[in-house]
Amino acid sequence: MIEKEAEPDSLWVQFEAMMDDQVQESESPLDSFIPQSGRANHPESISPLPRVFPSGLEYARTALRWFAEKGEKLDGGVEGETVYLTAPGDLRQRLNYLPREVRPEHDHFTLTTNKESIHAEIRRTRQEEDAAWPQLHYLWPLHPVMEWLSDRALNAFGRHTAPVLRLTGRLAGDEHIILTHGGFPNRRGHVLVQQWTAVRIQGGEVVETMNWETLQDRLDLRPGTLPNPGRTGSTAPLRALLPRAIAASRDKLRALKRAFDAERRPILEQHRQRLAELKRQHEGQLRLELERSGQPEAVKARREQERQTHIDRIFRDYQGWLENTQSTEAEPYLQIAAVFTGTPASQ
Repeated sequence: MIEKEAEPDSLWVQFEAMMDDQVQESESPLDSFIPQSGRANHPESISPLPRVFPSGLEYARTALRWFAEKGEKLDGGVEGETVYLTAPGDLRQRLNYLPREVRPEHDHFTLTTNKESIHAEIRRTRQEEDAAWPQLHYLWPLHPVMEWLSDRALNAFGRHTAPVLRLTGRLAGDEHIILTHGGFPNRRGHVLVQQWTAVRIQGGEVVETMNWETLQDRLDLRPGTLPNPGRTGSTAPLRALLPRAIAASRDKLRALKRAFDAERRPILEQHRQRLAELKRQHEGQLRLELERSGQPEAVKARREQERQTHIDRIFRDYQGWLENTQSTEAEPYLQIAAVFTGTPASQ
């Protein structure tokens, strides 16, 4: 999967307009920073993200049920399309960093996936004189409650550990699949190139690599399809396979990065050339203005120095933006997400 922090084409138009002082003529200065076109206007170019759970509601339902099975006492539950939760201590600590008005009374959250209910709640709050914050929140992945649930689930296995799923009916006794996730971030930490890779190892050798969608279909990895007998087994033989899986995943990521760099290299070079040409145009315009000016030479020299410093800073900042956002690090990060094995727990 390849992601871009921002499209240089759309930002180039905004940058050029800014240098032409069009921003000062706009009714709103923000207009020059809002793309008028882009991938957001073309839904057909946006593919759905791979997921295990069919919806955030099902994820929340499963997470709360899992907490209950562990014996954690939470004041929460799911009714229909609505999730109820009174924030426990660790979630309240996160809420301390949010504006006070977004926190409901007694930190009792009500989230729903029903958009009509959300619209009705917004209309209700707009009619109130104090313009109160809606008490009904939309259930989406970036809501603080959902982020808290996700972090709690991710930390369930501890640091530097991954779950082992023993699928004796779906994999052969010497067949193992190691699921990894990795990518190449840019200098700002945003991951431009990332990929889920499932490495199938049989007889101690890597025989296949596949993406998440293929793995999910092959093993039917969906909620409620995998029994959990709760038996533990030795993981030493599986740990011995990790270096081979990591090497195979790293090769896949490097190939993806080479394709990304090959695609982006001519585009970035074109932008650098356009940037240099635009800078020359503005420097030429500056010299022409000064030649036509009837001001004393000392005043023109000061103006030239000030404007040239401004031009250099603007173009240097944009060049830095290109380098920091459109180039990736040399080495990827990699983590083991899960291990699937056909070896039973008794071995």
